[in-house]
Amino acid sequence: MTEGVVPVAQYLRKSSEHQKYSLENQAAAIGMYALQRHCEIVRTYVDAGRSGLTFKGRPGLKALIADVLAPNRPFEAVLVFDVSRWGRYQDPDQAAHYEFLCREAGVQVRYCGEAFENDGSLSSSIMKHLKRVMAAEYSRELGVRVLRGQRRIASLGFSVGAPPPYGFRRELVDQDGQTRMLLVRGQRKGVATDRVRLVPGPEAELEAVVAIFRMYVRRNLALSAIVRTLQAAAAPPPPGGWSVYKVAGILSNDIYRGVRVYGRSSARLRTRRRPTPEAEWVKARVARPLVSARTFARAQALRKARYRRRTREDVVEALRQVLAREGRLSSEILDRAPEAPNKAVVQAHCGSLPTAFAMAGQPIRRGQRKWRRETLIEELRRVQAAQGATDKAALSRDPLAPAPYTFVRHFGSLQAAQAAAGVPATPVRPTALKPRLSTASLLAALRRLQRRKGRLTWADIEADSHVSARTVRRRFGGLEKVLAALEIRPGR
Repeated sequence: MTEGVVPVAQYLRKSSEHQKYSLENQAAAIGMYALQRHCEIVRTYVDAGRSGLTFKGRPGLKALIADVLAPNRPFEAVLVFDVSRWGRYQDPDQAAHYEFLCREAGVQVRYCGEAFENDGSLSSSIMKHLKRVMAAEYSRELGVRVLRGQRRIASLGFSVGAPPPYGFRRELVDQDGQTRMLLVRGQRKGVATDRVRLVPGPEAELEAVVAIFRMYVRRNLALSAIVRTLQAAAAPPPPGGWSVYKVAGILSNDIYRGVRVYGRSSARLRTRRRPTPEAEWVKARVARPLVSARTFARAQALRKARYRRRTREDVVEALRQVLAREGRLSSEILDRAPEAPNKAVVQAHCGSLPTAFAMAGQPIRRGQRKWRRETLIEELRRVQAAQGATDKAALSRDPLAPAPYTFVRHFGSLQAAQAAAGVPATPVRPTALKPRLSTASLLAALRRLQRRKGRLTWADIEADSHVSARTVRRRFGGLEKVLAALEIRPGR
């Protein structure tokens, strides 16, 4: 590097707001600034197509901050086109925080396209803060304008960016409503005045939608049973295949009664998504109804009745009713019973299906349950209250208690499980350690086995009561090394 030239890094960011902020224009302006100030750009950090509202999702800025804080960074300053390229954070202090990290590490941030020098003076500090507030306000105003435009487009019956629902396709039309083409998955419109509307898809998919509502409303089938029926009938699947969640999404989508609803939730300015009041929803009739309004309303009422928020008592009572009717409980029976809660709901409330079945009155076999740590702690406390002890003998006497090894598998030892449950621990009895078998003694035992059998294979070693196959593997590794140590040629 030429003497007197300052090594700098440049940061470029572009969202989809304006072409004047293209990466090439930024790089040209920064390059001219560096040439006039005798700086040499040694490193470039780019965030192409990234929003400036948050730090998350900007790998270029993250890498820049990480290199700034590194001890051996190759640059002394960072060049940015303007304040808005550094970020449009809704809290101006957030932008100041990342700049402060650079300044604290001895790296100055310079804004090449601004009319002020970022030198820490009072005037530059005031201008910089105003620019940050203006950048944040611009994002807020832009969000309001975009949302207003999207709501108007949705009210006219056009699609606003979402993937088409199952059974529909996207059709591109011009400003006069004339069809241009059908869009495939991944394609977007290229002209601002064009619009996208939904049109019915293949007949087989439309028939599958009607069949789903018929099975749910008229035949009273559970969602899992509907999935199996669709798979058996080889109905055209949606992207990702048939699942309970895909069927539930179809049953709750207003598009199948001919109405498209827009704005159920909002995540403006990259905040957490929140539901929107129903009065603010945009509803427009966009397609021919596939099911009647009465059938759709009946489906929503059934979903609300079946998937209300249940307590553990509600779950167990529903399982008792299924047990009384079917005579037993199983995963398959729960799938067939429409009034039974979902298996995920049962597991969330009771820990596992076998545990829930036991609560409903169906005896279970030891070792059948899949335990969680919280449930195991409750079981230890129950056994302690019932028998006054939780050692192996007490656990073995209780038919509903987990096997002692279950606690070892989840906690490492029975004593650790007892400590987690807050019950008296079982004292550990000291055991005499077996003497370690020497290599010479192990080889002598293997040689006796070879003479007795006339051969030496892993099957012979595992079947012999005087030799541990695990010890042989750990000591020698493979059978070839064992034969070499015994000076026996392979095959003899």
